[in-house]
Amino acid sequence: MEVRLTFLLFILACASCNAGNDITDNAVVSGYKLILVQSNNSCQLLVENKNKKHTYPLLPKPPCYFLRRGSEVPQSVAYKDMQVLNTLIVLGSPVSQDKRKKWNIDSDMFCGELAQGVLIKNTGLELTRKTLEGGVFCRDTGSDEKNFWYLAH
Repeated sequence: MEVRLTFLLFILACASCNAGNDITDNAVVSGYKLILVQSNNSCQLLVENKNKKHTYPLLPKPPCYFLRRGSEVPQSVAYKDMQVLNTLIVLGSPVSQDKRKKWNIDSDMFCGELAQGVLIKNTGLELTRKTLEGGVFCRDTGSDEKNFWYLAH
């Protein structure tokens, strides 16, 4: 309950300092407060950790979401060989209506065609240069571990 209240206060404070940006998703992972926003046809990741704030531009087009597998918590995989505590996937660049029909995707599901990794390490947070494209990624259906591995390595 305390974490949710703290995060709610963070979101409200962040919303006032980022007027004009639309918050599409948020999470707290390994002590990092992560907020996805869309502004001027681009996605950004707002990060707060230990009272430090940073904004990262993302490659997928809005709206962007953290990949989840039937949970409020984003799907995450650790890779000790790469010193990665958490590998997260942000998806965006919405699937076209034609592709929705072709792949039989329900209209109430958010699915995108481009995904980018977020790596949380002991040394900090970084975005991957690698992306996942050429397939369809849906916000609430998760992904195979091989995609997390690819982005982290």
